[in-house]
Amino acid sequence: DAQQWLVASEQYYDDVLLIDIGDPSLRELKQYFGPWPYTRDTYAVLLDYLTEMGAKTIILDILLTDPRENDALLAEAIQRNRNTVLITSAPSDDAVSYHKETEQLSPFAWQVPKTLPMTAWQSILTPVHVLTENSAAVLRLGMASVIEDKDGLLRRFPLMHYITGIALPS
Repeated sequence: DAQQWLVASEQYYDDVLLIDIGDPSLRELKQYFGPWPYTRDTYAVLLDYLTEMGAKTIILDILLTDPRENDALLAEAIQRNRNTVLITSAPSDDAVSYHKETEQLSPFAWQVPKTLPMTAWQSILTPVHVLTENSAAVLRLGMASVIEDKDGLLRRFPLMHYITGIALPS
């Protein structure tokens, strides 16, 4: 009931722009940004540009879990633009424990009723710490993992996720 209430009203948005970078785009952009994956300073420039163009929210649907060169520049862009959402994900092997990263999530936890249906995960992959430290006031995190049914079809899409006492949105 709670999930249905959250999504029950139909809403149409004419001010949403989705930029999906696929193989043709990667080939075209290679001359400007080099090969995929792009460097973190490239994402910093992208955040600045999209904010300058009027973007209110920018979701980077890229799992930034490993430290890379220029992480600090991306962290500065996140602080400067104050409109970024980074993704988290559940590892494919739940036997791996990521308690350190889970502790990192505390400032980003959503306060939701415990009765709200949530998909529970034993562990989680989070953005590299330099991107999230001291950023809870300007950065949001969202979970990108879902669970398919045994036949490989996705029939349920959770709105909320639960990771060792912490609730995060999809």
